[in-house]
Amino acid sequence: MRSVILKDPGRALLERCRRGDLGAWDRLLEDHYDEVIQFLFQLDPGLTRDAASELAGQVFDRAVSSIDTAVEDHATPRVWLMRVAADCVRGRTEAQSNSSARSCNEAILLRRLLDRVGGPCRDILELAFFGGLETKELAAALEIEPATVGPRIHMCLNRLEVFLQQDASGEFRTLQEA
Repeated sequence: MRSVILKDPGRALLERCRRGDLGAWDRLLEDHYDEVIQFLFQLDPGLTRDAASELAGQVFDRAVSSIDTAVEDHATPRVWLMRVAADCVRGRTEAQSNSSARSCNEAILLRRLLDRVGGPCRDILELAFFGGLETKELAAALEIEPATVGPRIHMCLNRLEVFLQQDASGEFRTLQEA
């Protein structure tokens, strides 16, 4: 297993981070900071630059405490950091109470829909549509064959559509009209 990790430079970098190599952490930050910021803006278009920078700091803080998971999951640095970023935004969105701007309402609508879809569907849709991950990266993140990525996305989009159609409470229609 160790030889597999060392053949992939990204995984080797994560292993060095896991061992406490500060230079590796600097490299990880340097290589992926801008991607994390871009991903945060895609997940929450209402973010200001300052808020995105602060949230990116939280992403990398959480990365430090969850490095073992990244190495054990055999994730690429990019995929793993996008997962951490999605979790940070999810937590931030849940903490927000009121927002009247349409873009914030749309972000909240999307977040609630994705939360209702849940689990693997939420993850694949976030990574595919907001993370800009390619099929190979999605497959690695989800530990599935690349050929199954497209069908899973299609299935998850169908599931999302069912939730919209079953919306008896009007919660989503109300947010859309706001």
